[in-house]
Amino acid sequence: MSNASPLKLVLNKSGWNVSPLVAITNLIKDGTHGTHERVEHGIPLLSAKDITKDGKVAINDDASLVSENDYAQIHATYEIKPDDLLITVVGTLGRCALVKPGKKFTIQRSVAV
Repeated sequence: MSNASPLKLVLNKSGWNVSPLVAITNLIKDGTHGTHERVEHGIPLLSAKDITKDGKVAINDDASLVSENDYAQIHATYEIKPDDLLITVVGTLGRCALVKPGKKFTIQRSVAV
């Protein structure tokens, strides 16, 4: 049995459903602030430039890569999952993308999940 209160949505004057973020999110976190060694083979480390204008996560061949060990340290307390929302928070602000199933990656501090 869950102790969580039911989601309460309120219709505002513009016709949007409005609710406090705490009521509709499990986690709000920006990406890693650490300096991680880049490796030749590893897990992509995405930045704001990798969230496209059309709402996609672009993992390019030239993406920075971090080791499996660094990835494990970065994600010791959370995991990026399909349907998570990524938002750019440094540089180009406000680009958004939903995470699709597929290749795992991590994010720099310029992207929040």
